Amino acid sequence: MIQSLFAVGLSLQGTAAIIGERRVVDRIQDAVNEIDRAIGDLRSYIFGLRPHVLASTRGLGEALDQIAHEFQSTTGVTTVVELDESLEEPLAANAVHIIQLAREALSNVGRHARAQTCRVSLRRHSGSGLLEIDDDGQGFDVTDASGRSGMGLANLRSRTASIGGDLEITSVPGEGTTVRISLRL
Repeated sequence: MIQSLFAVGLSLQGTAAIIGERRVVDRIQDAVNEIDRAIGDLRSYIFGLRPHVLASTRGLGEALDQIAHEFQSTTGVTTVVELDESLEEPLAANAVHIIQLAREALSNVGRHARAQTCRVSLRRHSGSGLLEIDDDGQGFDVTDASGRSGMGLANLRSRTASIGGDLEITSVPGEGTTVRISLRL
């Protein structure tokens, strides 16, 4: 897909080179810029699907540290990780899913939140494990997004349900967002 999009972009640039009308050339360049953005998004999404992050680490906590560090390096959003290491063993069977949940939530922060800071927390709460990702970004109206949510929120809901967890998203426009995923131990 990336190669095909790149070829379309090159074709459009070639077309722009033979057209003399500035308005048309500008519109074609805008389309090429959108294709470049889509290629970047696609590469980020493919990068985010890497389940082997656990294979290169010693466990869930280290994997969460690694993806938070990668997220901070990529986006510039200051990201803090708080981990209860005693949860690694009870959550080991779902570690890949937990990593993907954290990655998807961070991806949403990077794409939509315009946040300065973000926190990834894995701790015990009311007899369960609690994965929490919160940010200080622009927030959104959760009730407005529930009927037309994009793939990011749908992926969070689906993956959480697949491991028997509970998902709660709270957000206030202008005040940030918190994603809470309760995990059975």
